[in-house]
Amino acid sequence: MSCAFWRILGGMSNFAVLRFEKIKSLGELTGRSRHNRREGTVPDHVDVSKSNLSAGNAVEMFKEITKGKKLRKNGVLAVEAVMSFSPEMKEKIDPATWGEASIKWVEEKFGAANILELDLHLDEKTPHLHVIFLPR
Repeated sequence: MSCAFWRILGGMSNFAVLRFEKIKSLGELTGRSRHNRREGTVPDHVDVSKSNLSAGNAVEMFKEITKGKKLRKNGVLAVEAVMSFSPEMKEKIDPATWGEASIKWVEEKFGAANILELDLHLDEKTPHLHVIFLPR
């Protein structure tokens, strides 16, 4: 990358992350939801003594919303967005305030009725938010 790009970003230590991934099967939706809600095997890097905030159950909500509707065989069932920031910013950003602002942005951008599940992880090195929503 060019030096000008790094000057605009303010160096590598201050950055934000917003990543989207398609979910194309009910099995994948179930797996992501279970992982995000910390059900089953918990990864080694997770500090289980710290709390997380979860709202909704993507699988139950998806089944309820799509009940009786014909879905495309090769369609995207849902989208997962992961939002985070650089670990160096952890001391400057209040995770609760950041989480609330991020959730508000997601609700405005994708519609609160389309959100299947929200999971704010505070149990890893850097707080981050998983949002699973319907792509409509």
